[in-house]
Amino acid sequence: MPNFLAEAKTSGIPIRIEVPLEERIRHIVQEYRPQEHADACLAAFRQIRRRLHTPVAAQIERHLLDHEFEEAARLLLEYYYDPRYEHAEERYTTEPIRLRVRHTDEAVQRIEQELKRLF
Repeated sequence: MPNFLAEAKTSGIPIRIEVPLEERIRHIVQEYRPQEHADACLAAFRQIRRRLHTPVAAQIERHLLDHEFEEAARLLLEYYYDPRYEHAEERYTTEPIRLRVRHTDEAVQRIEQELKRLF
């Protein structure tokens, strides 16, 4: 990441969007269409596999090979992405604005409201 982006990220206003897990999974599968890119998804997973506990990594790989993308996404969120987001959040000097929403459209609306309020 270029320095100017890293600086903007750490000095900016953190916003944490909290969406129910099922909606996040639905959104990921709908947007990324892993069924159309199964080989690429498997290759990408294999790049991060070593960062996961072996039994969980084996489960995720099995789900990807069986084209069970919702289950793979669920495990990836739970064991890889969410812990990384939480760890990254510790680097911020200010408490993030937390927005609890039911779906992504609501998230967009709430972010727009927050930005108008702040600026």
